[in-house]
Amino acid sequence: MTDRQILLSGTIGSRLYGTNSSDSDTDTMSICIRPARDYLLGFNTASWVEGENTIYELRFFLKLAAAANLNVLPALWVETWTHCLGRLGLDVVSLRTQRNRFLSKALYNTGTGYALQQLADVENENRGHSGKLGEKRKALIELHGYDTKAAMHTVRLARMTREYLRSPADGLMVRRPDSDELLAIRNGEWKKEAVIKEVRGLIADCDKLIKTTTAPEQPDRKWIDDFLIGVLSRHIKESL
Repeated sequence: MTDRQILLSGTIGSRLYGTNSSDSDTDTMSICIRPARDYLLGFNTASWVEGENTIYELRFFLKLAAAANLNVLPALWVETWTHCLGRLGLDVVSLRTQRNRFLSKALYNTGTGYALQQLADVENENRGHSGKLGEKRKALIELHGYDTKAAMHTVRLARMTREYLRSPADGLMVRRPDSDELLAIRNGEWKKEAVIKEVRGLIADCDKLIKTTTAPEQPDRKWIDDFLIGVLSRHIKESL
């Protein structure tokens, strides 16, 4: 067995949200499993980046998803995986039907936190960070006077958070019904001040909703742990 086996690969990012444009990159995520002996001996969880593909070891993926990490959590809403390896891959695909078990009030902290972080980039026009931006991002700032891509993501994250807090039973609205409006923001059709006002209002709504939401305090950690134990037990048994 190689150092890791890819169980699943699928398209994430703007193409998952429905906010992609004609020149959007195709970002992918993969979930892998390590050799059985690594799970018996213990190892540090990890992720790897290979080009436009980010690879997460299964245990690490579940940990981040349960912590409402919004770089990882939307992958549970991928409808079609482009690669699926055997029984273990199908086990992980089945998480899609149980994805709401990963959701909790923790989304308030991660959702508003990410939104505020992105908003700072919008407000500061990425001063001091231009060296870290790709040419496409720099061109947007040059054309519109602020980072319209960051603005689009800021509004999306804040809206997703508010939607969940308002109606937890509906889960996350990953595929965006407001994609046209979000793309209008990316295309510079909103003034920077309008974006800032929108996001501040959304976050204020979230601050109120967290006090009354029916979202669970914690994700269903027992179910998640039992799922992981079941997958790893099968993996170790098949490897003996």
